Amino acid sequence: MVIETAQKTLTLFGTPAAEGGRSYEGERYRLWMKGQTLTITAKDSRGEILRVQNMEVEGNISSEDVKSFQIFAQRLEQELATNGIE
Repeated sequence: MVIETAQKTLTLFGTPAAEGGRSYEGERYRLWMKGQTLTITAKDSRGEILRVQNMEVEGNISSEDVKSFQIFAQRLEQELATNGIE
């Protein structure tokens, strides 16, 4: 759920990142993807909370982070439906 939401956000709203790939900055998180690597960094000083690289998942994502992504995913789907984007 979190990984799929991050990938969809980067595909639809990501901008070219200085280090290559695509990034998206939200209020609480920074998403970045280049090739097969996806990272999610918390902006509250915890740093990188999730990394997916070569089908391996690493990180220290909290249940609060998962809840935040669930809420964001719902809002994203509503916004896309409202704007006719799938």
